[in-house]
Amino acid sequence: MAKFEIGQLVTSKRTGLPGVGQIVGSMHARSYYRSESIRLNTLDVCKRWTQDYPLWFDQSALIYFVEYETPRKTCTIDEVKLTNPEATQDELEYLFEHMVPSITLISYPEDDLEEF
Repeated sequence: MAKFEIGQLVTSKRTGLPGVGQIVGSMHARSYYRSESIRLNTLDVCKRWTQDYPLWFDQSALIYFVEYETPRKTCTIDEVKLTNPEATQDELEYLFEHMVPSITLISYPEDDLEEF
């Protein structure tokens, strides 16, 4: 059973960022994981999700697609640091500014969302 409904307002439980968005769709986590793995050519496509929510790809889990009115960064600078632990603060800021996309549709594991 789905935790959230289409049209529901939500925010990230872990960070509260990037603010309040609206649920516009969902997908079974296993299907999402397989499609992202193929697209990104890697087995560990969501290190942060796996770290924070070890069972995010469980058989019954869902991934939700959240839409924002204005473009938002897809991750935080702290998440950039996780994948670039040797980078200086200046390098991290450059990577965050120039390499992290700003989009209006972001996916989340269901355990990372809470109703707003």
